[in-house]
This record gives sequence, C-alpha cells and structure tokens, in this order.
Amino acid sequence: MALMSFACFSAAHAQEAFSPIPQVTDGWRVSVSPYAWLPTVNTTDGAGAGSKTVDISLHDILTNLKSGGMIAGEVHYGKWGVSLDLANAVVSKSGTFYPVGNPTQISDKATLQATLFNAMGTYTAFNNQDVYVDVLAGVRWIGLTTSFDLRVTADPSLAANPSSAISGTYGVVGVNSRYRIMGSNW
Repeated sequence: MALMSFACFSAAHAQEAFSPIPQVTDGWRVSVSPYAWLPTVNTTDGAGAGSKTVDISLHDILTNLKSGGMIAGEVHYGKWGVSLDLANAVVSKSGTFYPVGNPTQISDKATLQATLFNAMGTYTAFNNQDVYVDVLAGVRWIGLTTSFDLRVTADPSLAANPSSAISGTYGVVGVNSRYRIMGSNW
C-alpha cells in the first residue's frame, strides 16, 4: 500500500513539475529549440535574353535539400531576456529544357540559399500558470542567393552562370506568447 501511494504521489508530483509555461523568477532561464519550416518556393530569375522560373513543392524541397538547419535560443534573467534565431537552407534542382523554337537541349541547375537571423531583446509582460507573453524588439537580417548553371548539352563549353544575391536588415517589434491548451502539459 505504501509503495502504491508513493508511486501515485511521484506521478502527480512529476505532472505538476512539468509545464510548457515558463515561470518568471529572479534567476536565469535558458532554452534552445531546433525547429523546422515546411515552405514552398516559386521564383523567376533572368539569364541574359531568357529567364527561368523555379517552382518547388514541399516534396521537391525535401528531396533536393542539400543542407539546412534551424535553431532558436533564449536567455532570460527575471523578466528581461535575449532571443536569437538562425535559419539556413540550401536547395538545388537540376533539369533540362529546350528553348522555344530551338532543338538544342539546355542543362540547368538552379540553387537557392536562404538565411535568416533574428536578435531581439525581450520583456515578459504577462505570466501566469496558463499564459506567457513576451514583448520583443530587435533586428532581423535576411539573405537570399540564387544561382543558375546553364549549359548546352551538346557543347558544355557554351555555358552561362548567372547569379543574384540580395540581403536586408529590418527592425522587428512583436509579441511572443504561449498558452496552455485546456490545462494540459502541451
């Protein structure tokens, strides 16, 4: 009987101890979370006299993903904190096509590299057992690079390698919140 009571008490205590809602204290809190986005891509890029449209579905992205990683981290002391977020992915797809009205086959390889970095200061505006709300402000850097390798299949010396890169830095202001679903530990 004593063993059963101890087991029930331990299970109830373990269930109380875990909560998806962080508790704000005067101490340090650190969290690191890998995550994933599941996007699609549709873009058109010019290559001299022609252009190439890339339309990549989620299945194609996962099949042609060459590298990638996404991770977010937070460090808090009391109500104040810092949040960092890094996401990077490189996808590449190869194929062939025939220019309109020309029987010459062209081999192509399109590559897209996307990088996003966020650095934000946070302040916990509201916190109880069911809701957690951080107000945040900071900076976001986004970089996109596209490149194409175009070659005449019959004569690989006839090639073009256009590429373009763009990046931008933007201010970020927002709210990050968590809500306990129906009193659960989710």
